[in-house]
Amino acid sequence: MNKFLMLLKSDKRVLFSTLLAIVFVISFVFFIFSCSNSRYVLYFPMFDSEKNIVEIRRVKKDKVRTNIQIFVDELILGPTIQRAMPIFPLGTKVKSCFERNKVLYLDISEEAFHNFSDYSTINEKMRILKKNIMKNFKNIKNIELYIEGNQVCVANKI
Repeated sequence: MNKFLMLLKSDKRVLFSTLLAIVFVISFVFFIFSCSNSRYVLYFPMFDSEKNIVEIRRVKKDKVRTNIQIFVDELILGPTIQRAMPIFPLGTKVKSCFERNKVLYLDISEEAFHNFSDYSTINEKMRILKKNIMKNFKNIKNIELYIEGNQVCVANKI
């Protein structure tokens, strides 16, 4: 240890390299322990086309809500890209969202029925919702959509 300290005092390159290594290790440890974001790929319909716009979001993890609940909340909020349309009308809220036995049960508010464009049939909304869920959560095999507690459709029948 004494030889190393003597070397640090005499050679500035060793001192610089040691400090750089210490900073790297500390940064790496902070990076590993602070990675509390989830990366999601969201698909939204375009205003002027039948294609979908892809949006990538990093969302902070939550200790109270599950990843699927966080994702669905983000999806219901709608796109941040101007050319994209939300899947459900603004004001739609998630009443409940949970996964059991590879089935996602999603209950949303009645605002989801309000049409705001020609594309927005419940089947088209469900198709895009299913695409979003299935791409981001491979464990989900089926989606049951409820509006105000009434079952609207099941995604595997679309």
